[in-house]
Amino acid sequence: MSNDRKMYSDEEIGGLIRGIPEMTPPPWLASRIMETLADKRSGVWARFKGWLTTPQSFTFSPARMVFASLLIVAVVGVAGMLGGRLSEVGSGQPDGLVPVSFVFKDPAMGLKSVAVVGSFNEWNAEENQMKYVPEIGMWVFRTRLPAGDYEYVFLVDGETVVQDPQSVLSKDDGFGNRNSVILVKGDHEYLL
Repeated sequence: MSNDRKMYSDEEIGGLIRGIPEMTPPPWLASRIMETLADKRSGVWARFKGWLTTPQSFTFSPARMVFASLLIVAVVGVAGMLGGRLSEVGSGQPDGLVPVSFVFKDPAMGLKSVAVVGSFNEWNAEENQMKYVPEIGMWVFRTRLPAGDYEYVFLVDGETVVQDPQSVLSKDDGFGNRNSVILVKGDHEYLL
């Protein structure tokens, strides 16, 4: 293979350039150059708008098309899974509330009253009085709560605060005692 290119010296290149005839630019050229410069000086939004309104050409390789397709499938799949899960928040119930049952065992069977108080009812003892069920020897209160985490305790005979002995989770209440904690998720009923 032969190399047919001729090598020019700097002087020859300069002579060739000087030999190009001078031409008068068309009248529209200066205005188009000024518009382009004005666009570059304008803000990002104006440049983006210009990009959107100017025809663009894109090239894709088969590998990029496969990657883009897989990415789109993954995003749609994740969005579908999250969309399904988000619609199930609160056990899939139309109102989004999860059934929760609080249970307190009465070992001596001599308690007069038990209430469950907590962050879900603004620590109001009158609102959540438990019912004694003699067949099982326990106090029971059933409610429905939105998904979330809640602190609670039992108020026995209107004066004694008792942490739930069945609760695995607890939190310092800031007054030297501990509150039981329930984590309510939307997939099943809770029995405490």
